[in-house]
Amino acid sequence: MKRFLTYGMIAGVLSFASCKESETIYIYPPSPMNNAEDFVNRFGPPKQQISMNTSELPKTITLLNGTKITVPQTSIQKNGNYVSGKITLEAYEMLKRSDIILGGINTNHYDGSPVNSKGIVSVNIVAGGHVVDQTLTNLMNISIPSAQGGFMRISRGNPNANATGFMAWGPEMVDSINSDGSAYSFNTLKMGWINCGVFYLHDIATGSLTVSLTNNPGEIATSGGVSGNTFVYFCPKGANVAMQCSVPSESGVVIVNDNKMPVGIQGKLIAFSIKDRKFYYGERAFTTSQINQINVELSEIPSDDLILKIRELDSY
Repeated sequence: MKRFLTYGMIAGVLSFASCKESETIYIYPPSPMNNAEDFVNRFGPPKQQISMNTSELPKTITLLNGTKITVPQTSIQKNGNYVSGKITLEAYEMLKRSDIILGGINTNHYDGSPVNSKGIVSVNIVAGGHVVDQTLTNLMNISIPSAQGGFMRISRGNPNANATGFMAWGPEMVDSINSDGSAYSFNTLKMGWINCGVFYLHDIATGSLTVSLTNNPGEIATSGGVSGNTFVYFCPKGANVAMQCSVPSESGVVIVNDNKMPVGIQGKLIAFSIKDRKFYYGERAFTTSQINQINVELSEIPSDDLILKIRELDSY
């Protein structure tokens, strides 16, 4: 992603009165809109960059949507050597279904099962222009805001799972219980992509899903839109699930998700594509069965309307 929100003493274009310190934001100019990666860079959640000095640690950072990250003291290494001086925490925050889809990722478990997410974050630290070792020597605390209480499982994400080019989540790291209805809080020694969620309806029968795309102008897009043009998601009603259909065949016209689709639920299948500065969208609402064979026809749509369609999924 190439959009940045930078906290610091720079002449920014936006300011936040709620922040404890004076913070300004500079938004880098967007790139031309030629493919899925350009779309993610323009409309996906921005990379938030917060600079600090290791002498300030431990330090708690609050991201724009309420996620809190406490960077521990004497914990950051590069090639096994401790880092001192200026560092920059880089984070993505995806708490809603539209954040996940606009970011070009998903809530798929490694085995293809859908995960109901209560929030996804990506955390890295940069020193001297290079990403530091992803394993810390002291625990980093992360707190993801959520009004829902109860049990959640914290899992790690790989944007190139099994060398497919697609995101998948697991195995599980730790468990977290939200007891006061405000946030899920947990500790981790490893940075990177982290998802707070549970399997979606894992105890009911499952079936298969085959999707054919009509008027698809490009190839299936990989994680973050690094390559390709077209994203396809199944979004069940009333859950923060973005189940990406990501096994292309027949030159990307047909995509399949085998034996992981919960049966008997209402949902909406959406497909959208970005190619040569044009936008395409199609959707089908249906109730899942043992065998689901769905055709979605894409048609050209204004970019503002496409974004609205995706954002409407937050309340679907």
